Amino acid sequence: MNIPFGCAALSALVLTISVASAEPSWIMRANESTLEFVIDIGGATVTGGFSDWTVTTLFDPAQPKTASLRVEIAMASVYVDDPRAQAIGNSTWLAVGDYPIAVFEAEGFDWAPDTGALTVHGGLALRDITQPLTLTGTLKANNGRGEAQITATIPRLRYDIGVGQEAVGTNVQLHGHFVATLQD
Repeated sequence: MNIPFGCAALSALVLTISVASAEPSWIMRANESTLEFVIDIGGATVTGGFSDWTVTTLFDPAQPKTASLRVEIAMASVYVDDPRAQAIGNSTWLAVGDYPIAVFEAEGFDWAPDTGALTVHGGLALRDITQPLTLTGTLKANNGRGEAQITATIPRLRYDIGVGQEAVGTNVQLHGHFVATLQD
C-alpha cells in the first residue's frame, strides 16, 4: 500500500521568522536543526521529515510579542522511513510538483524566558490552503544562541492530503528542533 502523509510538511512545517526591521535577526543553523513528522499507517508509527527548509527570525528576547517567524519547506525534500509511504510526493498526498513550497508564518511569540515555555500562533500554507497552526514547546536564548523544540498537530484532511485514505491517521505530529545564532 503506497500511503504517504503530507501534512508533516509543515509542516509544518519550513520556518522563517521575520519582524520589524529593528528586531535582531537570527540565522538558522541547518546542520543542527531538524524538521520531522510522525503519522500512523495501519496501526504502525511512520517517521519522516524534510531535508531542505529555512527559518528566518527577527526576535528580541526582551520583546517576544514583536517577533515574527517565517518557515519555508521545500516539499520535494520530504523523506519517510516506511516503503508503504514512498508515494508521499504524488498528487494524492503532497503534490510536490504542483505545490513545491509550504510556508508557516507567525507574528509574535508567547514566551516565558524563565521556564522557556513557547507558544507561536500562525498560519500554515500547504497545497495552496492556509489554516491556523499553533506551535508549542520550549525556547532557550542565551549569549546570541537560540534553541527551540516545537511540536504541532497538523490535520492533514484540512489540506486535502490523502483524502479517502482511511488506513492513514488523520493527524500528523510535527516535531522541530531549531538552532539559530544572532546575526552580527
